[in-house]
Amino acid sequence: MAESSFELAEKARTEKDWALAVSEYEKAANEGHPVAAHWLGTFYFDGVGIKQSYQHAAVYFYIAANQGVQGSMVYLANMHASGQGATKDCDKAESWVVKFTEGAIPEAWSNILAECRSTLNKKRQSDA
Repeated sequence: MAESSFELAEKARTEKDWALAVSEYEKAANEGHPVAAHWLGTFYFDGVGIKQSYQHAAVYFYIAANQGVQGSMVYLANMHASGQGATKDCDKAESWVVKFTEGAIPEAWSNILAECRSTLNKKRQSDA
């Protein structure tokens, strides 16, 4: 059943029938389809076919990422590094980066993580 909902969602997405895509991705995600959860997260993140909600996006990205969807891991790393839709947490951001890069953190991500830590350190100093 999850595949049929997923297939309907994919067809609706390619036809830009956003409301149907959201509805069918939600059904498929609720039936355990990790890629459907990822797409639903992106729709919530971007506000496509549904009211934008970073918090809802994070929920679906976690579902997908915990089932191995690397795109969701990237979103979560960015969300934790920026604090957009998730708690700003550089260690969580780094843990997602390590998972999707299999431990070989590229320089660009090293820079993002360093900026995340720098921002948090400055905030801690100003709060003290």
